[in-house]
Amino acid sequence: HRNPQTRAHAEATAREIAALSTRLHAALVRAGLRMRTA
Repeated sequence: HRNPQTRAHAEATAREIAALSTRLHAALVRAGLRMRTA
């Protein structure tokens, strides 16, 4: 894409996905730890 606005939007979307995946991973880790201790 040559459009800088499109690229900025793609970068913002990528950051949002990265933040969501980080939160999802943390939730899965907590769930795994809870199952292990239970």
